[in-house]
Amino acid sequence: IDNERGSTILILIGILVAVMIFFGTFIQGRLSYTSVEQRERKRVSLEMAKTMMDAQLSNNEGWNETLLKNVNLNCLRDGSCTTLQTQPLIIYDLTGQPLSGDNSSGYDQHGTPCLNLQQNCQLKYQFTWRPLCPAIAGCINPLIEVVGEMRESSFGVSASMNFSKYKIVQYRGI
Repeated sequence: IDNERGSTILILIGILVAVMIFFGTFIQGRLSYTSVEQRERKRVSLEMAKTMMDAQLSNNEGWNETLLKNVNLNCLRDGSCTTLQTQPLIIYDLTGQPLSGDNSSGYDQHGTPCLNLQQNCQLKYQFTWRPLCPAIAGCINPLIEVVGEMRESSFGVSASMNFSKYKIVQYRGI
């Protein structure tokens, strides 16, 4: 009888171990799927953010606000710009709200646009500009190269994210 009990206990332990392995594998697979699903949602959200920022940069009213509010663009009016100057640029929408830089709302860790600065907005576009001046003296009304890159703040998002595919390059006039 003791042998039968021992055998029954061993069989039950074996079944229990098999069930635990099955559930462990199931949970690990589900977590892995969730991780892939989250990355894909983030990628889609960031693609949408890039598309919206690209469209906003193409908007003439928003571009006029950007020209007015960035004092480092004044050299475009007096001809004192040089092609070597690459400077920071804040992009504004047509209502005068910043869409890039530290004072913009940015995007959360999922790539969703934030509604205000109080949210946990770790991703923001940073823009630079430079005039494309001719080789001759004077650089009045040049074509402007505008480059925007998605950046993450120092407190959060995984560094494994490749932000280079969300880069924006546009050429604008004043």
